[in-house]
Amino acid sequence: MKLDSRTNPRTTPIGRSTDTPGGVVGLLIAYLLVLPLFSPNAIGEQADTSLHRKPAWRHPVALAVNQQHLLIANQRSGTLTVCDLVHHRVVGEHRIGKKLADIAAVGEGRFIAVDEAASQLVLLQYQSDRVQVRDRCDVAMSPVDIHVWGSDRFAVTSLWARRVSLGRVVDHKLRIEHVIDLPFAPRLQWRDAKSDSLMVADAFADRIGVIDLNRRLLRGIRTIQGHNIRGLTSNHDGSRLLIAHPMLNPRTQTIRQRVFWGTLMSNVMREVTFQHLLTFENDDPIRQPEPVAHWSLNALGETKRATGDPGAIAVTQAGQTVIALSGVNEITVRDSPLAFFRRHNVGVQPVDVAISSDQKQAFIANMFDDSVSVYDFDRKQVTGAIRLGPTPVLSKIDRGQRLFHDAKLSLDGWFSCHSCHTDGHTAG
Repeated sequence: MKLDSRTNPRTTPIGRSTDTPGGVVGLLIAYLLVLPLFSPNAIGEQADTSLHRKPAWRHPVALAVNQQHLLIANQRSGTLTVCDLVHHRVVGEHRIGKKLADIAAVGEGRFIAVDEAASQLVLLQYQSDRVQVRDRCDVAMSPVDIHVWGSDRFAVTSLWARRVSLGRVVDHKLRIEHVIDLPFAPRLQWRDAKSDSLMVADAFADRIGVIDLNRRLLRGIRTIQGHNIRGLTSNHDGSRLLIAHPMLNPRTQTIRQRVFWGTLMSNVMREVTFQHLLTFENDDPIRQPEPVAHWSLNALGETKRATGDPGAIAVTQAGQTVIALSGVNEITVRDSPLAFFRRHNVGVQPVDVAISSDQKQAFIANMFDDSVSVYDFDRKQVTGAIRLGPTPVLSKIDRGQRLFHDAKLSLDGWFSCHSCHTDGHTAG
């Protein structure tokens, strides 16, 4: 028997029914109870050349391009997968840490991986199909994102420590030079090169901190009408900050009509000029955050075909833009800043996007099916997928995790559980 939201609103998702609501809730609860236990405890460099042939859940979450190779940071297995982009195949997998959260290139052939569970940065050297750990460096608790500029500078956000660590690579060693405390839990960040300022987004709520990198201090805080910021980058000419996020209207009833028209929850890419972000009017913008007053919005999705949980954004030098639509297993692409977006199916839970060195392809990390999709800008289509290795059977916990992030459980795909309960917490 299928339930209807009008007859049993307490147990039925808005706009879509299920044969076993109790089973779905049980799987979600199981996922939340074991959320901290997902990563293995092993740490260290793993030279097993057959690692990528062994069944395991890897959960790719971050990508970095190295000319003709793609390096993939795997959250659940703590490993680094290397893919040959000429033949689109995996050539190796290396055990690097406990729970990798991000990876970024720093100079030619060097990369920094972020180990969230160990609260460490790992400096890697990639050469002749070999990955070598050159250094490890402790950082503030729960590092989740790294941003690199120049040939040796970097900034790392630490979620639960509420800090940004500024550092440098010196003689193949990682050095933390300064730590800045924040009044919110940060995740994503992006540097404006013209002003040498770092924009740091709240991992859960609506705040964006502005850090002066020259003076090494938090200048002020901006607020936006939104939350759960999972996409942050600049446009092709560096004049605007692009922000992908949902917008929840707390004054709207949670009823079918409001969900259907996108008035309860909408999903957008917001564009704000760096000039506006850097201009504060009151004397204490840290204690009194100033709202972003000037912006443009790009609506992602429409009635009957929504875009729950917009995520990572990547922009080519020509202005082509790719956005991961994590909750509905798609990407959306536009060919220029004024063009319309087109949507394409990819793997399960796309969470990161990287552009190839020649700017002709985009790579999309699909977290829940251990794959990387390949999008071709010239052909304007997804041309294939790279499987990272064999996977085991889904457990109840795995199924619960997928359901928690699945926007297709809501009417037309407007939102998932994760949309409001970010990573099992709250969006404030």
